[in-house]
Amino acid sequence: MRGAWWIGLAAILVGCGPSSDDAFGPDPDFAKLDAQGSPTGTISHDGVSRGVTLLDAIRATEVSILDLPHLTPSKTSCAALAHGDATGTCSCSGGGTFSYDFSDLVGQRPNTPVLRMRLDRCSVSGQVLDGREFAELPANAEPLVSAELDYASSTVQVWRTNGEWWSRIAVSDGAIVVGLAGDPAQKDVLVKDRLATWTCADERCTSPGGETRNL
Repeated sequence: MRGAWWIGLAAILVGCGPSSDDAFGPDPDFAKLDAQGSPTGTISHDGVSRGVTLLDAIRATEVSILDLPHLTPSKTSCAALAHGDATGTCSCSGGGTFSYDFSDLVGQRPNTPVLRMRLDRCSVSGQVLDGREFAELPANAEPLVSAELDYASSTVQVWRTNGEWWSRIAVSDGAIVVGLAGDPAQKDVLVKDRLATWTCADERCTSPGGETRNL
């Protein structure tokens, strides 16, 4: 059960008292995440490639908002995380920083904790992430993640619902929605465009009706 997942995280965090959300901005409306997924454009190789690259970076363990709270000290070079601080700032492996606020996991926890991060020119796997990210931890359901990032000269929405990661990517005639399974071992890419929802593997995409496209 997911409730046990986030309750366990609290055991390794050190309470630092209440903190201001000002550095992170207002929390998103997690109930409206799936509404972001309405595509208006047409599937393209460039759009899918940019979406997959971004999602791979944002879910990388070193900056994953879902993984950071329970990293063991030996798995992180960030002093604040290694010490178990509920708030702090860390350096990214390729330059830049991220700040986090996991204080909802300590002290008088709300019924549905929210984790908060701000990425400042944070370089991960050759990608620079700049923006804000939030994770809501329902007691008996999969965590929800919402992020707004400056990426490739545009502002990109990223979210995670039902265990799948999604990004809305601008293309020449509008926007497509690119998705990855929560399990990195599953290599298929899901793409929603204005015509269909495509399942892509090895740069070949298939619609539910059997139509195929090569990227």
